[in-house]
Amino acid sequence: MVSEGWNKEKRGNNALQKWQNKIRRLRQFLRGWAINLNGAYRNEKEELRKTNELDKKSRRLSFEPARDGPQTVHKRKTCSDFEGGRN
Repeated sequence: MVSEGWNKEKRGNNALQKWQNKIRRLRQFLRGWAINLNGAYRNEKEELRKTNELDKKSRRLSFEPARDGPQTVHKRKTCSDFEGGRN
């Protein structure tokens, strides 16, 4: 890919101008390539972040008890409760 861009550039009146134009073209190509790779990396990273969030939510929902409110502990009724004995 780099050699295609290098050989493609032919502008310039002398060797120095040709060299500068080739280097300029190469830098533009590499800068664009880096931006493209960074964009792909950013998209992949965002996708992984979303997947991790969904994974955490599913784990929390499936393994933790529901948090609908305070849990009440029911007192076991005994015979003394009905008879009015010592409570």
